[in-house]
Amino acid sequence: MTVEANVTLFKNSHGNVQIALASGVLVAFLLDPATGQGRFFTSNKKLERDLQAAVDNDNEFGVYIDPAEPVIDLNAATPIEQLEKKLRAKIMQELLEGGKLVDAGISVQNPAQTTQAIASTTSVPGAQLTQEQQALQDSQTAQPVLVDSTGQVVNSTETTEVVQPEGSNSAALSALEKLKGGKTS
Repeated sequence: MTVEANVTLFKNSHGNVQIALASGVLVAFLLDPATGQGRFFTSNKKLERDLQAAVDNDNEFGVYIDPAEPVIDLNAATPIEQLEKKLRAKIMQELLEGGKLVDAGISVQNPAQTTQAIASTTSVPGAQLTQEQQALQDSQTAQPVLVDSTGQVVNSTETTEVVQPEGSNSAALSALEKLKGGKTS
């Protein structure tokens, strides 16, 4: 999920125009077809200050800040992104009001809770798990098992180096051993 980055949205009553700020910087307002007004936003603080000065100077060049839309989210700056954001918020609100959207929070479960949950799903009191069910339960709650290339289980807390008999390595393992030993062909 993206973090909202809100900046001031400056509007211009003249529509699609360029204006020169007091600092000499040209700012192009782009026409919003829905309202017929120009729109401009920036994350540059100096430009924001210059535009705010134009607003404070009795809407110099027609620049103003609309109280209905004082800021814009940079993550939804295009009209399509803004529409998607509004629609998503509206749908989520409708689902929430209709009771179809429930905040279940975050579920965190440890292996002991998993074992208890599996054990509590047995429907007959006193019934025991079959060997297959017990093996499945153990595999779901156990720590990862490391198996070496010979099929032997390796304890995860210790590291062992497996040496295979000469000639039993694959081509890739042989090449790796030659590189380790400094041998070149």
